[in-house]
Amino acid sequence: MIVGNIDDGLHPRIVLEITGAKSSATLPMLVDTGFDVDVALHFDFADQLGLEIDDLALFEYANGQSQEDLISHVRVNWHGQWQEFEVVLSDDRETSIGTRLLKGCLLNMDFIQNIVTIDKSQ
Repeated sequence: MIVGNIDDGLHPRIVLEITGAKSSATLPMLVDTGFDVDVALHFDFADQLGLEIDDLALFEYANGQSQEDLISHVRVNWHGQWQEFEVVLSDDRETSIGTRLLKGCLLNMDFIQNIVTIDKSQ
C-alpha cells in the first residue's frame, strides 16, 4: 500500500521513486484524478533523469485548451515493483500521477485524517 497525505491546500500527494537512463529521484506527486495518463513531469526533471522523447500527443486540459505535449517513458517503483509507465513532459512544475496509473487500484482520500492510500488489487 502507498500512503500519502492531503496537504493544507487540500491536494492529495504521495511520494514515488522514479528512474531514468542518467539518474533516479524521489518526488512528491499530486494525485490528479482529472488527468488520464500515467505520470506528468517537468522538462527539467526529464532532462535530469535522462529520459528520451518517444512521441508527441495532443491533450485536452481541464480548462478546455488543447496542447501537444512530449511523451516519454519512466520507470516507477509502484507498490514495491519497478515498472515502466508513460510520462507526459510539460512546462508545468507540478509532478503528478493520473488515473491510468491508478487502474487496478483502490484510491482512498480521507479528508478527516488527511491521508491518501493507494492499494493494489489482489
